[in-house]
Amino acid sequence: MLRFLSYLFLLTGLGALAFDVWRGPFKEAPLEFTSTSQYWTQFDAASLASAKGFIETSVSPDLWALAIQPAISWPAFVLFLLLGLIIMALSGRGQKNIGREGLMFPKGRR
Repeated sequence: MLRFLSYLFLLTGLGALAFDVWRGPFKEAPLEFTSTSQYWTQFDAASLASAKGFIETSVSPDLWALAIQPAISWPAFVLFLLLGLIIMALSGRGQKNIGREGLMFPKGRR
């Protein structure tokens, strides 16, 4: 599940980067990266305000001011790619190296 979530964040980050590039140089405009807070405000400004209020009242006003507000002011692709890489590193389940054993290559015959 964590691996799926990390891939989802990575794809979202790449999509945000592609959208910013498409909207800028491909339309002969300057390249400007959209912040996560700008996207969040465009999609649902009320939920951004309620998330801010919830974190400031329930958790800590310093958490919003020192960590969350600066993070969502980064370009969206940076934040999502970073979250995807962090979650991928934390999931840490390395794939098992099956090797050449199995039906086609039995263990005794190499």
